[in-house]
Amino acid sequence: MAATAALVFAGKSIATPAISFIVNKAFSYLSEWHQAEGMEAVKDRLLQRLSEIQAVYAAVNLEQIEAQNGSALNRWLWRFRDAVEGAEDALDEVDYYKLEEEAHARNLQHQVRNPVISFIRERVVERFVRHASEGKMVKTLRKALEDLDGVAKGVCTFLQLISRFDTHPLIGHAESSYQQTSSALTATEFFGRDREKEQIMRWLTDKLDEGSSTSRNSTIPVFAIIGIGGIGKTTLGQLVCRDLEGSSHFEIIVLAHVSGNTFSVTRITKKILEAITKQKPNAETLQALQQILKLELENRKFLLILDDVWEDGQRMEWELLMAPFQTSQRGSRILLTTRMQSVADMVTSVMGSKKEYMHLRGLDGDDNFRLFQKVAFEDLKAEDYTHLLRIAGGYLKENVSEQYWENLHTQLEQLEGKLDVIVMTVLRSSYRHLPEDLQLCFRYCSIFPKNYMFKKDGLVKMWMGSGLIHVKGGMERPEDIGEGYLAQLTRKSFFSFVPTGDPYSKHYTGYYIMHDLLHDLARNVSFSECVRLEYGDYMHDRHTVRHLWIAKFSKLTIEEIEAIPFFKNLRTLVIESSSDLGIVHVHALERAVENLKGLRLLILKRVPKFCFAKEVANKHLRYVSFSGMQEVQGLSKLYHLQILASERSINLGPEQLKKLGNLSRLRYVSYGINGFGEFFVVGLSSLQELHNFQVQEKEGYQIHSLRNLSKLCKLKMCNLENVRSHKEIIKAKLSEKFHLRSLSLNWSETNDAPKDEDDRILDQLEPHTRLQNLEIACYNGVRFPSWFNHLSLTNMVSLELRRCGKWVRLPAFGKLKLLKHLELQKLTELKQIGISPDVSLPQNLKTLVVEGCKELRELPLLPPSLVQLEINDVGLSTLPRIEERHGTNMGSEGMPPKLVLVIIRECPNLTSLERSFLLQEHYVRALRILSIVDCVGLITAPLLFGKMNQLTEFRIGSCSKLEMPPANQLGDQLSPGNSWIKWRMRNPEDKQFSIPNTLKELSMVECRGFEVPLLNSLFGLTNLTSLNLCDCAKVESLPSPRVFTSLQALREIFVTRCSSLLSLGGMGVLPYLTWLEITGCPSLHMSKLGVWRETPNDLFLKPLRTLRDTKSLIISVGFRSIPQQWLQQNNMSLKSLEILKPDTRLPLEDLISLKRLEFDEARRHLEFPILPSSLESFIIRKCDPELEKKWTTQETPEWNSISCIRHVKI
Repeated sequence: MAATAALVFAGKSIATPAISFIVNKAFSYLSEWHQAEGMEAVKDRLLQRLSEIQAVYAAVNLEQIEAQNGSALNRWLWRFRDAVEGAEDALDEVDYYKLEEEAHARNLQHQVRNPVISFIRERVVERFVRHASEGKMVKTLRKALEDLDGVAKGVCTFLQLISRFDTHPLIGHAESSYQQTSSALTATEFFGRDREKEQIMRWLTDKLDEGSSTSRNSTIPVFAIIGIGGIGKTTLGQLVCRDLEGSSHFEIIVLAHVSGNTFSVTRITKKILEAITKQKPNAETLQALQQILKLELENRKFLLILDDVWEDGQRMEWELLMAPFQTSQRGSRILLTTRMQSVADMVTSVMGSKKEYMHLRGLDGDDNFRLFQKVAFEDLKAEDYTHLLRIAGGYLKENVSEQYWENLHTQLEQLEGKLDVIVMTVLRSSYRHLPEDLQLCFRYCSIFPKNYMFKKDGLVKMWMGSGLIHVKGGMERPEDIGEGYLAQLTRKSFFSFVPTGDPYSKHYTGYYIMHDLLHDLARNVSFSECVRLEYGDYMHDRHTVRHLWIAKFSKLTIEEIEAIPFFKNLRTLVIESSSDLGIVHVHALERAVENLKGLRLLILKRVPKFCFAKEVANKHLRYVSFSGMQEVQGLSKLYHLQILASERSINLGPEQLKKLGNLSRLRYVSYGINGFGEFFVVGLSSLQELHNFQVQEKEGYQIHSLRNLSKLCKLKMCNLENVRSHKEIIKAKLSEKFHLRSLSLNWSETNDAPKDEDDRILDQLEPHTRLQNLEIACYNGVRFPSWFNHLSLTNMVSLELRRCGKWVRLPAFGKLKLLKHLELQKLTELKQIGISPDVSLPQNLKTLVVEGCKELRELPLLPPSLVQLEINDVGLSTLPRIEERHGTNMGSEGMPPKLVLVIIRECPNLTSLERSFLLQEHYVRALRILSIVDCVGLITAPLLFGKMNQLTEFRIGSCSKLEMPPANQLGDQLSPGNSWIKWRMRNPEDKQFSIPNTLKELSMVECRGFEVPLLNSLFGLTNLTSLNLCDCAKVESLPSPRVFTSLQALREIFVTRCSSLLSLGGMGVLPYLTWLEITGCPSLHMSKLGVWRETPNDLFLKPLRTLRDTKSLIISVGFRSIPQQWLQQNNMSLKSLEILKPDTRLPLEDLISLKRLEFDEARRHLEFPILPSSLESFIIRKCDPELEKKWTTQETPEWNSISCIRHVKI
């Protein structure tokens, strides 16, 4: 119900059912209390007016009404929403008191053991609470319905006015213009896109003539151009049509515009037929139209371009539309332009074709400027255009301040002010095609700052807390609905997903970003509903605001804080302080929050010691997040609370902690020592995740306290050695937790002594068969759980076994068909996996990590599905092979290689890589990262470099016994076709590995026989960006100028403790080296080399003085002694500067790209530097106390400058 009123304002199809739901539920409560007398007429009037209200919502354009801010209709719509929300709040308050009664009943049950006394006291208190609350509730509910009835009367006034409001004129014109799209090129000039056009033309024409003239396609290929509105998709399609006209590639070329308010198969089919026949078809029914279309297409190659397609949900309609094209002439093609990948996914799925997509990005700088010049200033007079360039050039030449750019922007607007309107119109049309609930969630994101990195979990929880997710009933969780919303918004290009971390790891994740233009769109369409306030901002129509984020809260005065309740209808309040607040400001904020009666979400960042009032005023809160709290008594009465989070540990007493157990609606809580502490969870029946539950022997913390938590999705239990008997576990009902997807079972690391019960306890910890992720850690029993043998864990995706020191044998887990991640860590006694080495690990395994298993001598066969392999500190004597099923190399015939990352570390028993997967040619072809480090016993390492044509990173180190075989023995070891080294014997120094050109990073650490041959194999590695040499005692010189000249991408060189190094070779020819570090090389003739161990004077020396585009610089002392020419060469690129002992005065203002500044030591006489505006991080490790006080005192010039920096640590 929380989302009901908000969805009313989304309008259209949702308004009527939402209001009907509120009215019917309110009267059901009144009837239950026999208080509905005299209200029947109100109910009848409200329900009768629903159709009239729906007519108003359906007829008007809310964006247009909002633009007419003072109009009577706009005022009425807001009043109506206020009244709906008032009714919703009244219903929510009824639910609140019901939850309060349940909490009282639970408390009595805990306090009174005698069941008779418990029953009597429970009934007495229940009646008292019910009698006291019902009087107030009835009065509130009746008034809310009367208010709603009073406002609803006004709808009659507007029924006769709604005919005045058309759709947005500019939008309507844009759509009608688009619908006239044809294959004729409408643009008179075309900027850029040559590469994209060539790619499309290749796709259209390659292999077009294969097959006989009568052969037909089993599936017609589909190619999609995807991009935001206005980026040039349609024009690119028209350009392709123009270039193909008159050619012999296609007999029919049709461009049909598909966009429209409804996806009509008949309408689109008519358009296609009309474009082919050049006349309107006589037929009207779809069946007749498609029959004519089939005849027209018979035995003819065609190109069908479907332009500006939006529909991504009606599969049956798509199947109908595409039916005539399913059996087409070989060589026919379909080209699709759309803003949403979800559309392309739908069409390729219907046609059964491959997903071949082009994501159209923005133009480059030159093309963008030419396009801007053409679109924005085409109609300007010559003198106006000259004037514009003079203005822009003049401002660019000077020191460009913020005021300068404001003036420039004003003058540009005066010359041509419609470009932003055109862009925003195109984006608005995308927004209007979204379902109402997605529009609501999209608008909400306007309160976040631009370039905000959204985490899926955090954003969905905020949508839930603010009441934006409408649960329609059934078993669906609001979290699943919210994640679906975000997925749809991403597929429809309103968000972009940016992956982070190791892409081959189980913990691979990412974040979502919103393009600046889309953020502007979200602000523009938020109807004064969602507002982000910087300090000093002011809002006039505060009663319309529902969701508010106040940034830099510490800058607000007490008067401004006390004015926050003027936003009387707030649902969301986010307070973000740039520094910890004083107690006076905190108290003012407490009073303000207390007066926000309808608040659903409250987030306080850097607000310490906040207290909720003991007499709860915020009965509707669903989401509360703190950085600090002093009193929890009021918080423990927020019975609607679903999410309770803390940024730091909050110390609460036992009585305060106990009360948190009354929050039966709580779904997420910062539990344990890093949050609100440990409290009773037995009553938290809605909890979705419970992390770090410490099993204890005292009441309330025993394992059977989990019995009522039937909705748990994630559970981590610790200190399981405190379970006294396996019979206790039965009461926890672990196997009945249907929703449980992730389970972590942990004993303490100090639990050394095995107990007789250990194996039986683990056997009873049997999860539900739907479990996907399982972790077992520090278990001290000798037997693997019996339920692995008989339980059908068909959904198991991840299995992690850690520090189980008594296990000697493990199964190969072959029955876990869906297992993708397997990690075995510090199983110190493990000697065998599977019944024999010939068995294979699970067939769909992607990641295998084996660490700290020193007794394990061999691994089972690896599946061909494996993507990532990490072996660390393991007693293997040989590496495993990849299974070749049915006795043949299936992968080489049909299955592409998957293995991408291999890390072998600290395997002292490993002497050779022969007979391992590294010599299976097919499976190393996809390898991108290969690391072999600290294998002290390794002697021979035959590597198929010539087959690793995707290798980007290679590290080999601390393999002191590693030797190269003599040249005359290579032929005996490997056949010529499998040779792993190519030797060229013109001279002894010309021995080379056949290293693939894809290599980007090369690191060698003490690898004896490999050092010089690898270094001599660098020529022509045009993608190499980083070179690291450490403890390479045989290296006497870096490569020659000829080699370094060929390393066009090389940016980083690290040389450490290479005792024989005499020369830097030809390094001086590298003009764009951004990082150079040479340390501990005593034989190097140039003793003063390396700016981070001597002085900036080194920058005068060759080759350092020619460095350009340097991104990071570390110097020991001074700054002013850096050569001026060097600074000029690098001031645009330098992003990080670390000075160990800075000068008294530092001229930093010219470093316009500097983001990170660090001082190791700041003495008393150091002047405060003029910091560049680009700076994001400022760190001083050792600061003079007086200097620290001067620089960190608020309202000083130094502090005003520092406070604008995102990250400061002094």
